[in-house]
Amino acid sequence: MLSKNGQQQQQQQQPLHILAFGDSLTEGYYRYGLAFHPYATHLTNLFDSANIPVKIHQQGVSGERVVPSMVKRLRRLLENNVSYDWIIILGGTNDLGSSSSAEDLFKKGLEPMYEMCLNRVQSKAKLVAMTVIENAHDSPTHARDKN
Repeated sequence: MLSKNGQQQQQQQQPLHILAFGDSLTEGYYRYGLAFHPYATHLTNLFDSANIPVKIHQQGVSGERVVPSMVKRLRRLLENNVSYDWIIILGGTNDLGSSSSAEDLFKKGLEPMYEMCLNRVQSKAKLVAMTVIENAHDSPTHARDKN
């Protein structure tokens, strides 16, 4: 944008507001809980390197299951009327280690959380639904990779 005297004005870009929501993978749990390095830190650095202002609200809780506690926590968080441009949800790892079926995990947990995000009145938020990260120990290609 040019000013009256022809000099370029720096237009202040509003930061993207991102919610990173999930379990220990979001919280950045490692070294048996002695240290944490959330992926939100690296994501912030990537945006910074592209000169895109961003504010990431990291909300990861180690050991939490989607059903029922993560659903309740997201509902409470969204009731605060905080406006996000993007909502990233990564959950389900701890549920898969329990007696919950994958169908219950989706129908009672992930799907309602996705709907909460997408059906918010006056919300412009876009949803990023992350998948449970593959574990090399249980990878379907693991046995083949050994040969």
